[in-house]
Amino acid sequence: MEPSDKLWNRINEFLENHRFQLFAEDNFNFETDFKVKLTGIDYYITFGEKKEYIEYTLYVLPSNEQSDRFWGTLKKYFGEETPITSTSDPHLEVRYKIQELLSNFLNVFGLDYSVTCKKIVNLVDVKD
Repeated sequence: MEPSDKLWNRINEFLENHRFQLFAEDNFNFETDFKVKLTGIDYYITFGEKKEYIEYTLYVLPSNEQSDRFWGTLKKYFGEETPITSTSDPHLEVRYKIQELLSNFLNVFGLDYSVTCKKIVNLVDVKD
């Protein structure tokens, strides 16, 4: 599958109108809404084998008071856009959960690809 394929466009059109919602009780007790956009395909070496990955951008959406306070604080520190360059980032838990949701979602379309987040865009307003 390539970003120019009709299926790619159909999936992104669907994702444009779909929100993923996470409730991460491990570190915080609130729900947060996210959107996802497929952005490209790249190859990564996994266990010595070259494997194709679908890359995506994760958008953090305004959700509720607790979530917005948390994500607004992260936005003050990291800025609106956070490129993902390593596994040691503050969004790691969220990325893993979204990657699982997105992989399962792509399976509905008959696509068995691994996915990886390349950028997080925090659309939550910063409150003073």
